[in-house]
Amino acid sequence: MAFRTTAIQTLTARHSLPGNEAFHEHLWTFEVLIESPFDGSEALIQGKLIDISLVQRALVDLLSPLQETDLNHNPYLDRDWVRETPTCEGLAFWAYHHLQKISLPVWHLRFPKVSLSTVKVWIADRQPDGTWKRLGSGEFSSF
Repeated sequence: MAFRTTAIQTLTARHSLPGNEAFHEHLWTFEVLIESPFDGSEALIQGKLIDISLVQRALVDLLSPLQETDLNHNPYLDRDWVRETPTCEGLAFWAYHHLQKISLPVWHLRFPKVSLSTVKVWIADRQPDGTWKRLGSGEFSSF
């Protein structure tokens, strides 16, 4: 048994899949799933797994350098294969590893039992009426 909570952050950015398409804009939605085993501790009985603002702040800090950029040429994406072919799966992998390395140790100072379970990235296209339509998603998980 486990408690789970999700933080969500969106950004708009352009990309192209080499050989398949011209540069175009998408709305990218990053969902970060944090979990902790249910062990009967008071904090978990009250339903508090983590201060969600910590996770949200980490997501904002991580994703801000990507906002309104061309992902194929953004050096902030520090894995060449993710930058060369920025897909939902690749961005989920990239975000997972950054959060695992940088943010999780900070979260553990106050919430030692939490783990980063999954990063899921949704992609959406802008419709003629200005709304966004989700096309699909990719994810990277600890299992």
